[in-house]
Amino acid sequence: MARLSVLTEGPDAALQDRCGPIPDEGGIRHHICIFMSTMSCTILQAGEAGMHRNAALPSHDHEIEDLMNNEQWCVCYLFDLRWPDGFICPFCNRRQPQHEPRRKIVCKYCGKLSTVTSGTLLHSSKKQLSAWFKAIWWLIHNVPAITIKQLQKELGFTSYQTAWTWMGKLRLALQLFVSEQSRGTVVVGSGDFSGEHDEHGLQHFLMAVESIADGRMTGKVQMAHVESVDAVTVASFISRYIRSGSSVIVPKREPFTLPIDMAGYLYIIDDGDIAGTVLKSLMQRFDSWYARKKYRPANQRLTQGQLNEFCFIQTAHLYPNKRQLFDRLLTAAIQHGPVSADKFTGLAHQKRGGR
Repeated sequence: MARLSVLTEGPDAALQDRCGPIPDEGGIRHHICIFMSTMSCTILQAGEAGMHRNAALPSHDHEIEDLMNNEQWCVCYLFDLRWPDGFICPFCNRRQPQHEPRRKIVCKYCGKLSTVTSGTLLHSSKKQLSAWFKAIWWLIHNVPAITIKQLQKELGFTSYQTAWTWMGKLRLALQLFVSEQSRGTVVVGSGDFSGEHDEHGLQHFLMAVESIADGRMTGKVQMAHVESVDAVTVASFISRYIRSGSSVIVPKREPFTLPIDMAGYLYIIDDGDIAGTVLKSLMQRFDSWYARKKYRPANQRLTQGQLNEFCFIQTAHLYPNKRQLFDRLLTAAIQHGPVSADKFTGLAHQKRGGR
């Protein structure tokens, strides 16, 4: 039986047991890891994007895929996801709830023309909105095979450069989604990783996944580089990646047993092995993913973008509600802001190799 020592008082969230054990896949690496459970893992809290949508997603995947062939339905869905309480002009920021969902809207106050994608990552796309919906739906259902070539084939693009640009934008959206602050019950650990022929030495990571209970997990996975593992970086990491009011479970060893300012959190020292099974399973997944990567340039450290890709792959595997995951990734595309296609111009001429 695991024993827990509570060091700091604060609100807590019940551990949840909602998914089966995770199979072993490959060798083990030690990392700093955080694992959390959240009561909103399968149900969005009131007021969050998507709760007031008229064009709600059906319960069956084949019905959703049929609707994604309907451009007008996609316009209405994005409109209600972006403005659940009525249209807000991106220019003058004034609400106009009388507007029905449509692709183009003229503000009655400032007179400027907006589109449902204005100011978002989807802005200025020449393709139909339904193509973006299909791309996001494909992305969350086809991990780990999220390659540019497969995206090009799935959407029927004749241009590899177009597929490259779209994949770049999709990765920006998933990066924003992965970086969202987590909440609930959190387990924290530490360690390092060294890739094959890595002349830079050990790489230290921070990792996270929403929801943990009895060695099982489900939800969002997160990773971040750190230069060293000490009380300062642990405190900074928890503050950055875990919402205040969450419970934080740490192993009974330094630096986690050192004095750490954790005001606003329930700080718990784990005398047992609550996190052990989850840590081991996730690290085996990481090793397996890294070993399978086709694009591993020699003498180059893993980038944050690559870590985010791994995190999203695991999230898509673990997330219990793919429809909610679709909403959250589409919401990230709305929140990110526009990015010019010029940002990706020329990159397609690099080694393709499935990246």
